[in-house]
Amino acid sequence: MKRFGAILIVSLIVCYLATFFFAGVIMESFWGNVTIFAVLIAITATIFVNQQVRLEELEEKVATVTNHFDRRDE
Repeated sequence: MKRFGAILIVSLIVCYLATFFFAGVIMESFWGNVTIFAVLIAITATIFVNQQVRLEELEEKVATVTNHFDRRDE
């Protein structure tokens, strides 16, 4: 949950800055749209970060199992 909060904050900042510089098309609920897009970006980024963490944990487990069988064969 900490990662999601951090990614959400960064996403909000990026969206606010992008909107500030590229606000040629102003929508009715300006801040609502920015917040919705930031949440969507944060959810997507959080999914990718969690997958990366799970992949690293899996690589460590595979290395442990491989080392165990390598020592067993010797």
